Amino acid sequence: MKNRVLPVFFSLCLVLLLPLGNRASALDSDFLLAGSSGIDKYTGSGGAVVIPDGVTNISYEAFAGCTGLTSITIPDSVTHISTRAFAGCTNLTEINFLGQVDYISDDAFDDTPWLENMGDFPIVDGLLITYQGSASKVTIPNSVTEINAAAFFHKNLSRVVIPDSVTTVGTSAFYGCTNLADVTLSKNITKISSSSFENTPWLEVQYDGDFAISNGILLGYRGLDSTVVIPDGVTVISDGLFRYCDNHSILTNIFIPDSVTIIDDYAFADCGNLTNIVIPDSVTVIGDYAFANCGNLTSVKMGSNVTKLGDSAFANCGNLISIDIPAGVTIIGDGVFSKCTKLSHVAMSDNVTSIERGAFLDCTSLTDFKFPSNLQYIGPLAFSDAFLQNITHEFKTTLYRNAREEWLNPGQCLEDQSERITTLSRIITNGINSDYEKVKAVTTWVSENIAYGDSGIAVPTMDDILDSKTAICSGYSRLTAALLQAQGIPAINVSGFSGGNHQWNEIFVDGRWILADTTWGPYYFDMNLEDFTDAHMVWDRPSATPGNTPSNWAREGVWETISSGLAPYDLQSGYRSDITREEFCRLMIVLIEKHTNTDIAAYLAAEKLTPTADFRDTDSAAVCAAYTLGIVNGVSETVFNPNGSITRQEAAVMLARTATLLGLTSNAGERFDDAGNFASWAQESIAFVSGLTDPD
Repeated sequence: MKNRVLPVFFSLCLVLLLPLGNRASALDSDFLLAGSSGIDKYTGSGGAVVIPDGVTNISYEAFAGCTGLTSITIPDSVTHISTRAFAGCTNLTEINFLGQVDYISDDAFDDTPWLENMGDFPIVDGLLITYQGSASKVTIPNSVTEINAAAFFHKNLSRVVIPDSVTTVGTSAFYGCTNLADVTLSKNITKISSSSFENTPWLEVQYDGDFAISNGILLGYRGLDSTVVIPDGVTVISDGLFRYCDNHSILTNIFIPDSVTIIDDYAFADCGNLTNIVIPDSVTVIGDYAFANCGNLTSVKMGSNVTKLGDSAFANCGNLISIDIPAGVTIIGDGVFSKCTKLSHVAMSDNVTSIERGAFLDCTSLTDFKFPSNLQYIGPLAFSDAFLQNITHEFKTTLYRNAREEWLNPGQCLEDQSERITTLSRIITNGINSDYEKVKAVTTWVSENIAYGDSGIAVPTMDDILDSKTAICSGYSRLTAALLQAQGIPAINVSGFSGGNHQWNEIFVDGRWILADTTWGPYYFDMNLEDFTDAHMVWDRPSATPGNTPSNWAREGVWETISSGLAPYDLQSGYRSDITREEFCRLMIVLIEKHTNTDIAAYLAAEKLTPTADFRDTDSAAVCAAYTLGIVNGVSETVFNPNGSITRQEAAVMLARTATLLGLTSNAGERFDDAGNFASWAQESIAFVSGLTDPD
């Protein structure tokens, strides 16, 4: 252990000058889940609540009426906050958004003091959630970049000024403002719905013949022709424009001028008689569902400058035969060509790096297709099973290797398990000390004691699987992960293809991720990647959220620290948040324990030191030990301030004291241009840490 730990200390010196933060390792029992990553209902009593990282959706009325809730912290993993999610939380005064949320319902925070205290314009990260004022003439603040769906729904407006900072106007944002006759529209709008100004007098006066156009945005069409020629000068075809027109069922031909740059979501969706489309080179964005359900569409010529194909853009175009995707497209989104059952030819450039979930689902005629050389990810159900059978072993290996390059913190792969699972796990591993041998024992037990078969339960619980001793592959992998996590060993479920939809495990042990497929038996344990991909192609391997991923320059050092066991699991996240004084003490104590191969209590006893710390604000054993060893001081004789953050020079002092304790030596140290800003008490330590030499 000693030879491994000391060199990694130098990685730690780098890593510990990064901010580290805390993370909940599992969803608290106060949260009822909706799917794998959504909160369906909060059943706790409130107070200050932190939503666990990994949650992506907060469902309808999930916290509604929780009068005990005073503050909520929303992690950067959350992308969607649904209707009335926090409505009626009458004591909710503080909300901490740790990242940008893609969607917040306009009524998500109704009847909360937090919303009421936001004034007329409650704005979060540029999103105007709703308008709470009563004025008839409104100028939206320049800090707004997006106006939420239904933000001004049925308000008594007569005039509105939308500043040029606004790029997005949500669905029905000004719907039913029956007195709204004067609108100054942002010149920089790139996304707007055809319903944004529906039932307003202002929209009526924008019509010139069949078309309503403002600032180059085509907002309305009320013609009845089967052939439509969009006027020159239009730059944006708004969300759902022809989908809801009276003529969408008879529209057969559409001519788009080369002034158009954006075809927004649902723009031509459900135009069932549209037979061909020529998208000019000026277009860069084709939105979600833009041509979905155009059942008679047989020919699409896509402009050379398209860079984004929205999710399900051509889904269910059952007569589409051939498509050439421009070189600027790098991601084939979810379901883009799903259910295009006659699609046989697809050409795409090597610039494509990702083919997302269901991209070519049920494209049963697809034969003329070549995988891009830079492809890194294929999502679940991206292709039919028959098509996937022909993928080369070399490509499957490369794909899996690329998937493993995505950052994943082992500490984020632990969850608390039930008493039954924990007890069984202890029985299986009884008498085994090595984590690797524990993993081998658990995977062997699952393979040999669970029979393959469908229990008839849609999503069987762990109890269901143990009672019936029966499972399909997802049950095998879930049970394996649960039994290992009960031992404190990180494990994940990986989905992919192995003759059909399949799941297996990756397990973090001895500083590395190993492969195990308990469905197929003990043979598929700790295989090398090349052998494993003979029978497996990866679809979906978990990865960390951006906020829980270290910067590129720090990744190697962070991973060395994690794989050497120097970073406690609950600190493997929030790398760009400040580290606390107590957390830093814990890291120093772990380093000492790993270096000396003994726990800190035994180490102190061997050094004939009695732990002495009388801080009234913490009883942390790590703080007490670090204080006893002279690594850290309190802010006073009785106060430690465990939750306070530390500066880089304070970290250098603690690192230097720990290094000296471990007998490490140092050279002269580096010269820093800002050395004049160093505190006198930190200068020697900074020089010592920057000059540390690797003993190996």
